[in-house]
Amino acid sequence: QVSQGKRYVHVEQDSTLALDITGHQLDYYEWFWSTSPTIRLFVPTPGVVPSTASTLELSARTSFGSPNGYVTTRVNGVTASTSCNPSGCTGTTSALTTGLNQIDLGLSPLSPGYAPSYFDWIEFGYTSMLEPANDNLDVTLGTSAGRGQVVVTDQFSAVPEILNLDNPQTPVRIVNAQRASGKVTFETGLVAGGPNRFFFVTPAQFKSPVAMTMVAPTDLRADVSAADLVIITTPQLESALN
Repeated sequence: QVSQGKRYVHVEQDSTLALDITGHQLDYYEWFWSTSPTIRLFVPTPGVVPSTASTLELSARTSFGSPNGYVTTRVNGVTASTSCNPSGCTGTTSALTTGLNQIDLGLSPLSPGYAPSYFDWIEFGYTSMLEPANDNLDVTLGTSAGRGQVVVTDQFSAVPEILNLDNPQTPVRIVNAQRASGKVTFETGLVAGGPNRFFFVTPAQFKSPVAMTMVAPTDLRADVSAADLVIITTPQLESALN
């Protein structure tokens, strides 16, 4: 029986301008920007199993000189174990909790001869109970092989659609799921080496096109920016097309 899996959360904090050593702007964000060496952000980790080791990855560029590496990372007030280089950091933490986590980053002070410090995004990979957030759940069950029963806490507002995303280009719909006694369960064959990735989503979260216009071009090669073929993969798109 499978009741835990691996989950990933990715958060971007576009609050700094990336500059090279000459002061040239590499990126520009219209929202807001800062030159502060400290950054605070909040990361949600729904369903996290408390006190388990989680991985973290930082996309950042920093200068040399900090005795603790290039970026200091504190998760809910606890310093994470990280290994850094001038382009980013990887590490682990056991301080994640269910809900919002406070992340405090300290970028290394500027050193002569190096470009200013810059932070782009942070990503956590953590062990999670199989429970949805905002009517969806995207979970990886790891490298185990064999027949298994997947058990998900039923916090969905409606019957969820379940897809196997081992190959995201050809998702496979799971049709044998049962919804009873506060659980959504199904049996499936797990593949050695994984990723054994499954996605749960309710119809309320389905995306609908804003508009689709039918045309009858006489020459498909005349406009190189046009699509030659549209594949409609779900009945929900039919009404918009008609």
